[in-house]
Amino acid sequence: MESKRKMLRGYRRVDDEEDGRIYKNRCCIRKNRSSKTSHWYYWILFKTMYPTIASSSVGYTLVLFLTGVAKQFNIYYIGLVPSKFYLALLDGSREEFKNILWEMCILVMTVSLCVTTESFFQDLLALSWRCKLTTKIQSKYFKGNNIQLILHHKAPLDNPDQRITQDIYRLTTQMADILVNILLKPFIILYYTYQVWT
Repeated sequence: MESKRKMLRGYRRVDDEEDGRIYKNRCCIRKNRSSKTSHWYYWILFKTMYPTIASSSVGYTLVLFLTGVAKQFNIYYIGLVPSKFYLALLDGSREEFKNILWEMCILVMTVSLCVTTESFFQDLLALSWRCKLTTKIQSKYFKGNNIQLILHHKAPLDNPDQRITQDIYRLTTQMADILVNILLKPFIILYYTYQVWT
């Protein structure tokens, strides 16, 4: 009886006459498992996206951080320029006004370059993650006869391989967006706190 109950537990709703318990589908049972196993899933995901310290994902992440830092420095100095404009206008110095105008143009062009570079490397990072995750998950999908089990299930999925790639695309794109904020927000808070303090 116990082996039959284990066999049926994950696949369909089964009434157990011995103690009156009802076993539902697999997702309901997974909620009762400890959270320790879910941490391993995150670790496996992290190890897939960052396989080694010399991988392209680490390089893209480092470039993202550096361009974000450069952007914040330039934004800070752009905020200081208007007061220089006021001083140049009050002094009536035409030459100083031109120099400040050129400085402002260079700073704005540098910020736009940093924003473009950050967006480019964010997309490259998401693409790198997408290639690694798609390769790993599709290899598990085509391993053995998994594909036959999925396609000939009682409730077959429509195009499971396309669903896998679309879900991975959404996951990697959103994780790249989140990573940029996670990397830069602590630096922004510390940098502006330092500037206000001094």
